[in-house]
Amino acid sequence: MRSRPPTARTGDPHEWSSKQLLGRMSMVFQEPEYQFLAATVAEELAIGPRAAGMTDEEIAPLVDEHLEALGLTKLARANPMTLSGGEKRRLSVATALISAPELLILDEPTFGQDRGTWLGLVRLLRAALERGVTPGVDHARPRVRGRHGPARRRPRAGRDARRDPC
Repeated sequence: MRSRPPTARTGDPHEWSSKQLLGRMSMVFQEPEYQFLAATVAEELAIGPRAAGMTDEEIAPLVDEHLEALGLTKLARANPMTLSGGEKRRLSVATALISAPELLILDEPTFGQDRGTWLGLVRLLRAALERGVTPGVDHARPRVRGRHGPARRRPRAGRDARRDPC
């Protein structure tokens, strides 16, 4: 007897296929190159929506919107591996957000950005929050950590977290 495929509310996420994770969870790796699959920036942005079953007519404006929001429009036909470090970082955030995940895990998403591109990323992430995306952010910069409270660590095995948090 075959069990039904897991949904957002059932099953173990560790057992979900990548297709079942699509639209539920996205991740921005610390090293953006590890997540790139396509030959151009625009194709890279189209991967998630295409896998979700969107048509080319639906995908094109979505890709354009993300290119514009992160200052990558002029690089749409460039190979992602030829981008600068900051451009790669912005592309990696855009590829994670374009699939409209419920959970977004980001590893130092603003690393390598100047003030203008940092603000663009923050605006895009804030808009994702307003749409109901749940973020998980790891960032070494004190000014980023400070805005979200102190870092939390899991208690050691056998310890009561209320009495001895670390």
